[in-house]
Amino acid sequence: MDKAKRMQALVERQASSGQSIKDFCAEAGISYATFHYWRRKSRTLRQAPSADVGFISLKCSPPPPEPAAAAAATLEV
Repeated sequence: MDKAKRMQALVERQASSGQSIKDFCAEAGISYATFHYWRRKSRTLRQAPSADVGFISLKCSPPPPEPAAAAAATLEV
């Protein structure tokens, strides 16, 4: 089992244990900061976009021509 999976399992185990994070970390032999790093990382991994999210193809049309009166109008000061 790689480290990410091990730490994910620890995060899940703590959530269901009913223990405080501090007590759980002391019992599991990991630092409080390390636990929070992996807890935060596991949240971002769970929220990662699915594989079907991506770019879509768009076709752009040229802008409509300006009306003739607006194109011919000038402003002098």
